[in-house]
Amino acid sequence: MRKNYKCVVLMSAYNGECYIEKQIDSILFQKGIELKLMIRDDGSKDRTPQILKRYEKRYPDIIQVFYGENVGIHKSFAALMQNTVSSEYIAFADQDDVWDEDKLYIGISKLNKFSADFYSSASRLVDKELNYYGKTTSSPKLHRHYMMTKSSLLTPGTQGCTIVITKKLFQSLLEKGIPDYYGHDTWIPVAAYYTCNCLYDKKPHMSYRQHDNSWTGNRTNRVCQLKREFLFFIAGMDRYAKLAKDILERYSAELSWEDKKVLVIMSDRNRTIKNKFILCFDHEFRKYGKLQNLFFKAFILFGKA
Repeated sequence: MRKNYKCVVLMSAYNGECYIEKQIDSILFQKGIELKLMIRDDGSKDRTPQILKRYEKRYPDIIQVFYGENVGIHKSFAALMQNTVSSEYIAFADQDDVWDEDKLYIGISKLNKFSADFYSSASRLVDKELNYYGKTTSSPKLHRHYMMTKSSLLTPGTQGCTIVITKKLFQSLLEKGIPDYYGHDTWIPVAAYYTCNCLYDKKPHMSYRQHDNSWTGNRTNRVCQLKREFLFFIAGMDRYAKLAKDILERYSAELSWEDKKVLVIMSDRNRTIKNKFILCFDHEFRKYGKLQNLFFKAFILFGKA
C-alpha cells in the first residue's frame, strides 16, 4: 500500500500575482502527501496578498500565510523556517513554477530508499506560458563533485525549489542557527553536504518557469546567464571565508579532519603563502569546470579569496 508522507512546504512570495495561483494549485494536488503549505508574503505591492487570503480561507487546514514587511528573499525564507510546524519532511517552493503531481512523493521516497537526509533534483525549463524549451537543469556530475569531494564549501548551491529534507536535518539546522544573509539554496546544501547523506536526482519533476522578473533570471538567455554566473562567481569568492567560518562555528564537531583543515585555511582572510599553496595544489578542493577552477586558484594565490 502506498504510504502518505507528511510534508511542510515553505514558500516566500513577492509580487507574484501573475503565476502564484498555478504554483499553489500544483502543490495542493501532490499525490501521496499529507500537506501543509506555509507562505510568507514579503510585503507584496500587487494582488498577491488578496490571492493568498483567498487560498487561506478555502484551505484553512492546509495553508497558513504570514504577512510581513519586505526584507528580501533570504531573510523571508529564514523567518519562515523559524516558524515552521513540525513535520516528517520539509520542502521549499518558488512562487512561479509548476510541480508535477508526484514531485514530493518521488523525492521523499528516494530519501527513504537511500537513508538520506537531503534531496534535490533537476527541473525542466519552460517559458512564462509553460511551453517546454527542450532543456533541463540536470547536472549530476557537478552536484556529485560538490557532494563527494572536499569542495562542498565551493558549491554554487542547488535549486531551492527542488530541495526536500528530513525532520532530522531540519531540526539540526534550527539548533545550529540559520544565517539569514545566505539563501536557503546555498546554506542548506553546504551544511548538508558536510554532515549527512545527500541525493541528487537528474530527472526533472517540475517546470521551472523562465521570465525576466524571476529571482534567478532567465536561464534561456545565455548572455544574461553568463553575466549572472560571472558576477555570482566573483561575489562568491569574497564570501567563501565567511561561509567557511560560519560552517566551522556551527558544525566543527561533525566535520572530518580533512574538511576542517581546508575550512580553517579558507576562513583566514590573511593566509600565509604556505596555506595558499596548500589550497592551490589540493586537487580534492576545487571548483567544478576547468576554467572556473583556474580562476578560483588564481584568486586564492593572488587575491583575497
